[in-house]
Amino acid sequence: MEKIYLDNAATTFPKPPQVAQAVYRYMTQQGANIGRGCYDSAYQVEELVFETRQLLCRLFHGPDPRSVVFTKNVTESLNVLLKGLLRPGDHVIASSMEHNAVMRPLVQLEKQGCSFSRAACSAGGTLLPGALEACLQPNTRAVVMTHASNVCGALMPAAQVGAFCRAHHLLFILDSAQTAGTWPVDMQAMSIDALAFTGHKGLLGPQGTGGFLLAEGMEGRLEPLLSGGTGSMSHSEEAPAFLPDRFEAGTLNLPGILGLREGLLWLQETGLDQVREHELALTGRFLQGLAPLEAQGLLRVFGPRGLESRTGVVSLQVLTRELAQAAYELDARYGIMTRVGLHCAPSAHKTLGTFPTGTIRFSFGWWNTPGQVDAALEALEAICRQAPYPPPPRRAARFRPWFREPFQPLKIPLRRAGALPAVFLRLSGETARRLGLTPRRDCRTAAARWRGRCPVLEAIRPPPGPWGRATRGPPCRAVDWPTGSNRWFQRAPP
Repeated sequence: MEKIYLDNAATTFPKPPQVAQAVYRYMTQQGANIGRGCYDSAYQVEELVFETRQLLCRLFHGPDPRSVVFTKNVTESLNVLLKGLLRPGDHVIASSMEHNAVMRPLVQLEKQGCSFSRAACSAGGTLLPGALEACLQPNTRAVVMTHASNVCGALMPAAQVGAFCRAHHLLFILDSAQTAGTWPVDMQAMSIDALAFTGHKGLLGPQGTGGFLLAEGMEGRLEPLLSGGTGSMSHSEEAPAFLPDRFEAGTLNLPGILGLREGLLWLQETGLDQVREHELALTGRFLQGLAPLEAQGLLRVFGPRGLESRTGVVSLQVLTRELAQAAYELDARYGIMTRVGLHCAPSAHKTLGTFPTGTIRFSFGWWNTPGQVDAALEALEAICRQAPYPPPPRRAARFRPWFREPFQPLKIPLRRAGALPAVFLRLSGETARRLGLTPRRDCRTAAARWRGRCPVLEAIRPPPGPWGRATRGPPCRAVDWPTGSNRWFQRAPP
């Protein structure tokens, strides 16, 4: 069975061959650290790293190659920018479509005296007119926003947001995780003060690469999140004041950066426009194929329907079965790899109306073909119309380890005189001990002793989740999935 990778919004795959070759070449032939060694191989590696800065500066229209700071990913970049900039009493505006890479640092900063507002977006994921103006406060210092949603692909009007920030003397921080390498990002034209990027998505580099670019003068407004050795100013115990050393303490991911350099060179040779047009053509083909299935009530698509204001990311819900089951069948039956759930963006799903269920996300890349899109459409239609595919046995204990807290559930299948194929009972740890049951004991033998004695069990309220259907009320909760299913737990009733 051919595997079809449709999860490029998480990380692009495959990479150009020269990316892996550059990583291997550094590890086996170069291997020197930069800013430390006084020998030729160290200087050669430093030149390659500087060339990578030049390529990024040219791609994003940054002020200077030295303004390119390397981190391990866009999440680290956003943490450096937000936590280095904001002080107690400051207010910042974010959109309601943000990833947790933005929201979790803001929630942390809120506990330290900062505040933030969410600019409202439409049910399609686009920023509403006047939303930024409505969030403006006297102490607002910055706007931080994603360039495109990782959930539904909706593009944000970055140039308009940048103009708004200039008019109100605000700083503009842009998260380009979903657009760098496919959509033009111009720091000067979009009035961007700080641009965060990741290397392993559209830029086609290895995981563990990312960074940010700063406009002129921004380095003095940010406090470094990390301090340490830089190979420069070694006579001083203060962090250097100049870029990029001020924010690059410690040894960089040199194999990854040299691999990123090859990805950037491939992108420069292929052309940004050609990559974007290819991905949007596949997206349009996919959306066109989904339309009749949506019209028949088999699934629902979220996000923009046109191609002019979106990336190659499509989110949908299959209406005939659980989303986790549908995603599993896509992989197990048809070899189609997607991502299902909330995609680290609960705020975006609340905006789209898909929280807490989530969606199945399809994201297309340069290496995908029209034939693969058609195969995904055929698989979706088959899954929507066919009976559920049985999951592999005995995986319940490893599925969602967070479910073990604050109690330790014990799965006990009970045969009930043929009334149901099987019933699973959940017991708290205390109840299990009281009944003399342990996970190591044979569940069927132990459960036979308690057949028909459900009322004695304690009421258990597990965390909410969309993975089951209640068939018994309190105090005993049961789920009528077949024996061996990995979806034996339930959503707590309202």
